[in-house]
Amino acid sequence: MPKKNKLNHNRDGSGLAIPAGLFIGMGIGFWTNDLVPWIFIGLGGGFLGMLLAHLIKNK
Repeated sequence: MPKKNKLNHNRDGSGLAIPAGLFIGMGIGFWTNDLVPWIFIGLGGGFLGMLLAHLIKNK
């Protein structure tokens, strides 16, 4: 049985949801010339995506 590394136990990629949400929010914000609200919307979407990924993984 291989030794379990502490760093390898969470390899679902859900940590990328927050930066992805921020970049999507920034892109829409620059496009609509309304940056700050879209950054917060993207950040909230990233946290929501991370939560959903964890819930689906632990099902």
